[in-house]
Amino acid sequence: MWLVTDARLMVIEQSVVATGGLSLPLAEDPPGVRRREGLPGDRLRLEAFFAGPEGPVDPVGPPIWIRSGFPYVTLRFAADIGPCGEDGLDLALQCRVLGDELTLPPVPMGGFQGRDENFVFMFASTSAEYDAEDCLDFYIRGGEGERFGCHYTRERLAYGPTYRVEELAGVELSAPESEPDYYAESLRAELRFSGPAGVRTQTAVSGEVVTMRADERLALELVADEEELQMVIEERLEFLSANFFASAPLLPESAFYSGSSLASVQAPDDDGAFLYFRVGEEGRPYSHHESWQWFYLQLVLGDPEAPPP
Repeated sequence: MWLVTDARLMVIEQSVVATGGLSLPLAEDPPGVRRREGLPGDRLRLEAFFAGPEGPVDPVGPPIWIRSGFPYVTLRFAADIGPCGEDGLDLALQCRVLGDELTLPPVPMGGFQGRDENFVFMFASTSAEYDAEDCLDFYIRGGEGERFGCHYTRERLAYGPTYRVEELAGVELSAPESEPDYYAESLRAELRFSGPAGVRTQTAVSGEVVTMRADERLALELVADEEELQMVIEERLEFLSANFFASAPLLPESAFYSGSSLASVQAPDDDGAFLYFRVGEEGRPYSHHESWQWFYLQLVLGDPEAPPP
């Protein structure tokens, strides 16, 4: 578990908001889900989520997104970055996304190998002293922006299903996947508290307040509804894999975590602490996209099952 001492980027989510001529229409998707991956011509929405010691954090203004055919940005000045084409056919090696949506460009012949990858870079600020433009300029000049409240990261653009990408690239086909890849929308934490007063269990979803006594220990497991963990090629089922973050030191030396579970969490000092979970759904080849969850762990005296303050 990582201790969150200042504002930090937690995860980038990419989701399809409109389809082109190569993908199934979104109307055919199950209700209430978001599609993770797209094909050329599809529109992807890019969302960045930040958190700090006091909870989720909004950046100062919208993030800046830059699409690049390289795993880096190489420019002298931010003004050199031209806008990306709205139709996705702009094959410029580097271009600036207009807003937070972009159209996926064509798949290179031969697939994505080395410099032929399509990446997206994000630049944002959580400091009142800087905005995203300042952070982009600072990055180009070689500064270490994290210490000043600037955040930047690189993500591969989410193409899929894999077999269609290989087909479009003109390479040998693998066994086809039967459906697009979706985010599981039913993610929740199954909690088990144990202490001198006995054992109690409950379920928490993102954004809830959870109460805990000072003499209790917490074990948790992140789960999703079975029908939302899809079957992938080779008859494998997707599985959850998480990284854990907290706004206070909650793990003694005897604590451990594995996959999507965490054991021996101790009660927070003072009032409480935020717990954050960066959750991936693993199993598909060449695919790893994450979402995030959080809840507030409220320290209480007396009956922990009383309504939270």
